[in-house]
Amino acid sequence: MKVIPVILIVCLVGAILIAGCTSNTEAQKSEPVIRTPISYGGNVYFFDCWIGGRQSICDESIYGNSLADFIVKHPELEFVDQELKTAGYGGSTHGYFVVFRNKTS
Repeated sequence: MKVIPVILIVCLVGAILIAGCTSNTEAQKSEPVIRTPISYGGNVYFFDCWIGGRQSICDESIYGNSLADFIVKHPELEFVDQELKTAGYGGSTHGYFVVFRNKTS
């Protein structure tokens, strides 16, 4: 008779996992978050991906979407390098400094 509770637990865990996957799929259908980078001049930009909170979280999709949007809007520039901007103990990521240069023909 111990088989029935085990089967019930497995079914409940499976239902929770399926519900979690459905929620994630729905979240991916929403518009991506795109932030305008801060220009420091000389083709140096800061791309913020900080979403705050106590966990010091940087959402990499914000950086990726913002960088892709910037590159599409600035075809005259080409990517050179990037550097993390970290802070605090443990180095929580706040964003990326990105360097571009003008494309040469």
